Amino acid sequence: MDILARVNSPMMLDLGYPMNTKDEVLMQNTRFYEAFEQKNLKLIDQVWLHADYVKCVHPGSLVLEGWGNVRKGWRSIFDNAYQHEVLPRHVKVEVIGTPATVVLGEEVTYTSGAMRQTQSVMATNIFQHDGSTWRMIHHHGSHVLKIDPSIGGEDQDRFRYN
Repeated sequence: MDILARVNSPMMLDLGYPMNTKDEVLMQNTRFYEAFEQKNLKLIDQVWLHADYVKCVHPGSLVLEGWGNVRKGWRSIFDNAYQHEVLPRHVKVEVIGTPATVVLGEEVTYTSGAMRQTQSVMATNIFQHDGSTWRMIHHHGSHVLKIDPSIGGEDQDRFRYN
């Protein structure tokens, strides 16, 4: 099943109306997760801006700076034996001027043989418009160790994994 069919969002490929800026950002964000799940480095190349200032932080790792290092990081992840299934949850898109941010939860399931493990990750993806489309310039994923319902105000359940 493709990611758009599983995203916790009403978005579909054919929206039935002209896409607005948030839709365009969400579409690029969806392409990013399709690339991740499919281990598709060519699609990663299309989604990311190829610039020295792009950054990527995978859960439990240090920051990768510059497109060359970011791409090497994704290649390393894609070269491992695990199959990835990524379920974006509670996706929130904000566009304020030229940067666009997507904050979401990721349920990442790693499978290798009979081993299957799911991890909850909070992620922030930042996009910049390059004149033709939105390109990712920053991805930061952090493991969710414990959800504290005392923080978050009235939207405290927005990023819950249930």
